[in-house]
Amino acid sequence: MPLLLHLDGLPGVGKTTLARLWVEENPGALCLDIDLLRRSLGGWRDDLSQSGQQARRLAYRVADKHLRDGHDVVVPQYAVSRAFVSALEDVATRAGADFLLVLLRADGEDRDRLDRRTAVAAEPQHVEAGEVIAATGYPPYEALADLVAEVPGAQVLDTRGRTAAQSLDALRDLLRRSGTA
Repeated sequence: MPLLLHLDGLPGVGKTTLARLWVEENPGALCLDIDLLRRSLGGWRDDLSQSGQQARRLAYRVADKHLRDGHDVVVPQYAVSRAFVSALEDVATRAGADFLLVLLRADGEDRDRLDRRTAVAAEPQHVEAGEVIAATGYPPYEALADLVAEVPGAQVLDTRGRTAAQSLDALRDLLRRSGTA
């Protein structure tokens, strides 16, 4: 059965890196980066709310089609919204796929990771995320922990002190234990 895997976590925790590593070893799997979709829309900066909503609508459709075709989808997205998670759950259910929310946690290292990534960012979305955080402040982890508590079956993956490869190993183990691998 295909899997819709939502990797959530604070900016800089390694969601996209982990998603890409997981996809590399799972033929046909898709790393569906909603921020990249948003940036692909003309005039996306003119109305961040509207472009974000449209990118999510597109992502739901892409995920649905890919899951129905029998392939896994990984969505690396910082999202504190229960509505967003519910929409992903609905996509998985309609497509006959499993759904799992995994919150990546790195505690005190998160802000340092974000600062390092922003300083050397090769990807525009990482620069933009750093700019937004600089303007609005670093978000609190507690809101994500509260979200995980609301989602049945959600898991927390502690990435403290782990390399990306070690975090990938831990994700594989978590997926096996949860019965979705």
